[in-house]
Amino acid sequence: MKKILAMFLFASMILSGCGNDTANDAKQNVEQKAEEVKQDAKDTAAQVEQKAEEVKQDAKNTAAKVENKANEIQQDAAKAVDNAENTVAQTAMNILDAAKSIFKDSREVPLAGVLPGITLDKLVQAFGEPVSRDGDEVTFSNGMEVELQDNTNNVEKIVIRTPGISTPEGVAVGMNEGILNTAYGPADKVDVDRDDGEVEYKYFSKDNKKSIQFTSHAGTISKIESELRD
Repeated sequence: MKKILAMFLFASMILSGCGNDTANDAKQNVEQKAEEVKQDAKDTAAQVEQKAEEVKQDAKNTAAKVENKANEIQQDAAKAVDNAENTVAQTAMNILDAAKSIFKDSREVPLAGVLPGITLDKLVQAFGEPVSRDGDEVTFSNGMEVELQDNTNNVEKIVIRTPGISTPEGVAVGMNEGILNTAYGPADKVDVDRDDGEVEYKYFSKDNKKSIQFTSHAGTISKIESELRD
C-alpha cells in the first residue's frame, strides 16, 4: 500500500512539473506574440506616418506648381494687355499722324488774307495806313496787330483779337474751339495753361516755315496769331 501511494505521489509531482513547464511555455508564447503584434503596430504606424508626410509633401509641391502657373498666367495676361494697349496707342498715333499729314499737305497759314514775311508796304496797300505804331509793333484800323522783324519792314507776326477777320478756313475769334478739328485737323502742338485756363493750338505750314496759333479760353477762341518760325 505504501509503495502504491509513493508511486502516486511521484507521478503527481511529474505531472505537476509538466504542467508548470507547459504554462510557462504558453505564457512565453503569448508574451512573444504580444511583442510581435506591438512591433507590427509600431511598424504600421511608422509607415502610415511616412505615407502621410509623402502625401503632405506632394500637396505642397502641387500647390507650388499651381501658384507658379497662376503667376505665369498673370504675367502673360499683363503682357498681353500691355501689348494690346501699345498696339492701340500706336494705331491711334498712326491715325493721328496720317490725319495731320492730310491736313498739312494743303495747309497755309494766312491771316486776314496776308502771310507773315510780306513787307509792311503791302499791308499799307491792302489796309491803309496803320492807326498806331510803337517801334516794331503796328496796329491797323481793322484791329489787326503786326510785329515787324528787327530793323526791317518785313512782317514777323500777325495777331487778331477781335471778331470779323477770319482765316481762309473760316475760323475767327469768338468761335468755339471745336471748329479747329474740322478746319485744320489735329493740332501739331497743344499747350495748356492751367493758371489762366487757356489752351493754345498750334499748326505748322506745309513747309514748316510758318505757323498759326489759336488761343482758346473756356472753349472760345480769343486770339489768332500767324508768324514766321525761328
